[in-house]
Amino acid sequence: MDPTILSILQSIQSQLNSQTQLIDSRLARIDAALAAQQTQLENTSQSTVAIQQDLLSIQIEIASNHQNLVGEISKLSNPHRKFYTRINQVPDETFTQIFSWIHPEGVFKFRRLCRRAKTVLDTKHFATLNLAIHHTSIQKELSNDDDDVPAFPDYPLSSNITFMYAPHSFQFVYAQKYLKSRRHIGWNVNELDEVTNSYADPKAVFPKGLLEVPVESLVSLALYGIRGSIPSNIGSLSSLNVLFLALNGLSGNIPPEIGLLRNLRVLRLDSNRLSGVIPSEIGDLGSLEYLYLDRNELEGSIPPSVWGLLYLKELYLDENRFTGCLPDAIGNLSRLQDFCVSCNQLSGPIPVSIGNMASLSLLYMYDNQFTGPVPREMMNLNNLSDCDLRDNSGLTCDFEIDVLRL
Repeated sequence: MDPTILSILQSIQSQLNSQTQLIDSRLARIDAALAAQQTQLENTSQSTVAIQQDLLSIQIEIASNHQNLVGEISKLSNPHRKFYTRINQVPDETFTQIFSWIHPEGVFKFRRLCRRAKTVLDTKHFATLNLAIHHTSIQKELSNDDDDVPAFPDYPLSSNITFMYAPHSFQFVYAQKYLKSRRHIGWNVNELDEVTNSYADPKAVFPKGLLEVPVESLVSLALYGIRGSIPSNIGSLSSLNVLFLALNGLSGNIPPEIGLLRNLRVLRLDSNRLSGVIPSEIGDLGSLEYLYLDRNELEGSIPPSVWGLLYLKELYLDENRFTGCLPDAIGNLSRLQDFCVSCNQLSGPIPVSIGNMASLSLLYMYDNQFTGPVPREMMNLNNLSDCDLRDNSGLTCDFEIDVLRL
């Protein structure tokens, strides 16, 4: 073989050997790196399993501690326990953190522990922390509420014990967080007594926290099973079309601020223990169609402003202590279909203008002190289907109507 060619081949062979050694060396380093990574992955996997086991153990311990904590806190409700007074040694923030883990439906019973417990649990700080922890469950409760505005008189109800029995500060934070965009609230916190047709022994009061938050979208509010008075700032719910507070244990006066609810179409305050007079401001409710004030303890004369509610379809004032006479202005209520003033102490003649109430279907004026002749103009009431004027000893009638009872 030509020496020159042989020299070239030997040179190529030498370069190939050198490249092979270099590749082998690199492959060996890669294998070593892969082995190290595999070892690291195995260690990491083992560490992950260990961490998961630790987390599970911690979760079990937290659940156990929480259960024990609630049990220990429950013991504090017994004033005979020796450690009862030790609650005053716990710092406020620790106190807040501990009790915030208890669902708001059950936590406020611990306000009775001592004055300090009540002070801490009544703060907005506690409310904010408690609601943050139990946000998911509260959202689930509210998701079951029907937020569609019902047609009168159908009022779907749910039970919101969390809100209705909570302190004022908690209601305020709750309303800001969950109620600002609601259109309808229909809550019942008691059972209806079918014998008396009212909610027996109501314990919740009107939720004042609801009135301090601008719930501008709220058009329908129905509350059952409440007591106390109607707050004077009820007028802040200016967007309301429907206010349904019937069948409760409400007492005291009807606040004049109710006249600020200018969009109201339905006002039901019947079957309560409301007293005093009807405020003249009720005449400011120019859109009102249904007014129920019956079965209360209201007194005095019916204010003239009532006869200016020209869109009224139903007016129930029966079973109160109203006195005085019915004015001629009653004839202005041409849209009125149901008019009931029975079981009062009204007197004087029945106004002739009652014949102008062309839409009248039901007329109950029994058990009063009306006198004089029944106006013949009542014969013009072609839609009248039920008319009861009994137990008015001074009334006389010289005509007949099939639906008239006298």
